[in-house]
Amino acid sequence: MLNTPPSNTLHRRLRFAIALAACLAPAASHAGSYGGISVTPIPITLSPTQTSVLMQVSNGTSENTSFQIQTYQWSQSPDNEMELTPSDNIVAFPSVFSLSAEQTRDIRVAVLQPRGMGEDTYRIIVRQLPSPAVVGTAQVDVLAAFNLPVYLTVPGAAAAPAVTAPVIEHGRLVFAVANAGNAHMKLGKVIVTGFAGSGGRKFQASSKPIYILAGGRVAYAVDLAPRDCARTSEIQIVATLLEPERTIISNIPVSPASCAGAGAARTAFEGDTAQDVVMGPTPANIGQ
Repeated sequence: MLNTPPSNTLHRRLRFAIALAACLAPAASHAGSYGGISVTPIPITLSPTQTSVLMQVSNGTSENTSFQIQTYQWSQSPDNEMELTPSDNIVAFPSVFSLSAEQTRDIRVAVLQPRGMGEDTYRIIVRQLPSPAVVGTAQVDVLAAFNLPVYLTVPGAAAAPAVTAPVIEHGRLVFAVANAGNAHMKLGKVIVTGFAGSGGRKFQASSKPIYILAGGRVAYAVDLAPRDCARTSEIQIVATLLEPERTIISNIPVSPASCAGAGAARTAFEGDTAQDVVMGPTPANIGQ
C-alpha cells in the first residue's frame, strides 16, 4: 500500500508528475512524461568508459517554465526504503535552466570519479520551479518532479538473486528476496501459493514490482488463516525478475506444528481462496 500525503490547497493548477512509476518501466530506455513535460532516457546508464550522457528535458506546454536538477547517491534501508544522500560525484549541467514553450534542451549528466568494484547507484531529481505568477500568492502550483535512476556499471557486475530464510511459525510465513550480487535487480512480482495435499490451490498472495540494489534484501510476511494453514501441505514462492530475466522457485513444506497458534485476527484467505492478496515488504525487524 502506497501512502499519499493529504492535499490542502485553495486552488490547484494540476501540473504534477512523479516519475517513480516510469522508473519501473520494463524498457531499457524510456521517457517519463506528464502534462506535456518529459524527460528521457530512463534509466540513465554510465560506465568507466562512458562517463557522461545527454539527458533531454522537453517542455511541450504552451507556457515558459524553469527547472532545477539535484543529484543524490541512492541506497536502500534494511526495509527497502529509498535513501538519498546529496552527491557531488555525479553532476548535471546546467542544473538550473528555463525552457520556452515547445522547447527541448540537452542536459549533460556525468560521473566525476568512477569507483568501486560493483555498480554505483544514483538518483537525479528534475523539478519544475513555480512560475512567477504563483510565487507570493495563495495559489498552489503542483509541479512536475521526475525521480530518475542512474546506474554506474562496471564490467562483470551482476545481480545474484535468491529466496532466503523461509520460515513458517504460528501460521506466519516469513522470507526474504536477497541480492548478493554487485548490480541492481528489478523484482517484477513475488507470488506465494499454498497447496493442499491433493494439489489444489488454497490461497495466493502477490507483491508489486520493486528494485533491490546490490547487497540488498526485501523481507516479506504472509499471515495465514488457521483453517487455510491447516489445509496447506506445501507453500510455493515464485520470484520473477525482470532485470535480469529469471525465475526463482522455492517450495516449503507445511507441518501441523507450524500452524499452531495461528492468529484468527490476521489477514485471512479462507473466506475467498481464489482472491489474490497484495503483500508488501515487512518492517526491518521482521525476518532478520
